[in-house]
Amino acid sequence: MNRRETVERAAEQWTKELTDESGRNLLLYYKELKAGTLNLDGARANVLKRLLGGRKVRAQQLFPDNLVEDAVRRIRAVNRRATTNFEERGINTLFLGWGMATWTPVSSSATPAAPVLLCPVDLERTGAAELDFEVQLSGDWVLNDALLQHLANEFKVDVSGESLMDPYGDGEQISEEEEKAIFAELSLRAERVPDFDISEHVVLGNFMFKKMPMVKDINNNLEALAQHDLIAAIAGDEEAAQAVRASHASTVETSLPDRTPPESEFLVLDADSSQNAAINAALAGESFVLQGPPGTGKSQTISNLIAAMIAEGKSVLFVAEKRAAIDAVAKRLTKVGLDRFVMDLHGGVASRRELARQLNESLIGIGQIPPTEHKELHRRLQKSRQELSGFAEALHEQREPWGMSYFDVQSQLLPICNPGSPTGDRPQAPMQFSSSALTELSQASAQQVRSDLRDWADLSDPLRSGRSPWADAHITTDEEAQSALSACIDLAGESTSSWQTQQKLLSDELGIDKSGSIAKWDDVVAEAVVLARGIVNTEAVLTLEVFNQGLDKLVQDMAPATGSGLGKLSNDLGLDKPRSAAEWAQVISEVPEM
Repeated sequence: MNRRETVERAAEQWTKELTDESGRNLLLYYKELKAGTLNLDGARANVLKRLLGGRKVRAQQLFPDNLVEDAVRRIRAVNRRATTNFEERGINTLFLGWGMATWTPVSSSATPAAPVLLCPVDLERTGAAELDFEVQLSGDWVLNDALLQHLANEFKVDVSGESLMDPYGDGEQISEEEEKAIFAELSLRAERVPDFDISEHVVLGNFMFKKMPMVKDINNNLEALAQHDLIAAIAGDEEAAQAVRASHASTVETSLPDRTPPESEFLVLDADSSQNAAINAALAGESFVLQGPPGTGKSQTISNLIAAMIAEGKSVLFVAEKRAAIDAVAKRLTKVGLDRFVMDLHGGVASRRELARQLNESLIGIGQIPPTEHKELHRRLQKSRQELSGFAEALHEQREPWGMSYFDVQSQLLPICNPGSPTGDRPQAPMQFSSSALTELSQASAQQVRSDLRDWADLSDPLRSGRSPWADAHITTDEEAQSALSACIDLAGESTSSWQTQQKLLSDELGIDKSGSIAKWDDVVAEAVVLARGIVNTEAVLTLEVFNQGLDKLVQDMAPATGSGLGKLSNDLGLDKPRSAAEWAQVISEVPEM
């Protein structure tokens, strides 16, 4: 299957879905409802003629007294339904149908009844209680395209609405004679349709009529659709799909908003970076889907995009399913003074003459817009943009030799600060480093500094907590620290070893226990002092010769004597003369300190 055949098959399916030939379609299977429709067969003939001729009539004038109450009730229900359709979907569904076509169906069990001519209607209530309504045609008469499409699909009837209506002007007004001629011509062309007939019924109701122009566009433009890559790709042609995939524009740089000259940028509303990126992608020719939750600026972005397209001399078709989406964009464009460039066709154009009037009014208004001078505004914008862009670049620029930006550094510093504390309670740097020192700080040196700081923190904890013997030391210079270190080394080495040797000799000489710690040396020293004091006192009393003789012999030899030696000592002290060495030891111990 070639590309044209693929598009034709898809177009046939599209038109069937748009036409909706099921029994739910009131354009083909009109049914009288309890309150949602109004049959004007019982209306006064002269008033109905004025209505069909385009004049405004009142419901209480249109119907006899016995039918007014029911007619107003039905009009009220029809009007409320039409209002709901316009508010929710943005389309006008209120039409007056003139002529009712019937035939014997071939592939459906529903009974066909299709309005032939349709014209939009305005209903205006005359009071808050809605006890009466003014009714007036508000557009052109057109043929029911759903009927024509069904006749073509089901019975191969080749007929178009334009060919039937063109002989009778633009359809703004149709006389009874013209109406009869149109019905006769349609009946002639539908002669192959079983039991085809058109009656003179006039009805008022809500008809979903606006899909049919899409059907006409599809049927009348098959060649153009087949040549368009995107349409052909949607239809299922793989070659066209590959062409669409390959037709992407060049990548749109995110920095484009910062480099676009102000005189070449036409954003009329604020736009953030993501919105600006979407606008620039569309201007570059990209096809994409823009998705965002409510309140994220989709309507604002569409408004900016339309303004930018208009500035480039392009035409923009903006479509939406609901009226609210159209209004959201239209209001923004009106707010910035671009309403003259906008033509609202969402609800359909009721009259060709009205469409021409709107076009003429827009063209005249656009031509009267005076030129403006924006050089000073652009200069200020450029200056502010450069300042902001420069700040952003400086904030995120990768710095050597660390390979980090200022933003990265700040991001890593944030976790060490308590987010719940005031700014003043956050840790502050105790000292500032010069830029030259920071420049020389490489990753390796930074790691070494980190390790040194960790070691310092471990070693300094006893000092800072007062648990170290050095806590009260006043060492403020490198020389004092070196001297203290040398003293510690000396004490821990040679001095300690020498003290240990002397302790052993002294303990052996004095016959005392060895001390197990420095604290017990107080007892050893105290004993040594007492002993040394006794020796000194003894030497002061006794001559040196006494210690060179045997004490017992000396006692015997000197016992009779009283004027020298121990005998003299005994007399001086008033003691009995000792008779043995042991007794003399007791005497010596009693000698008072000198």
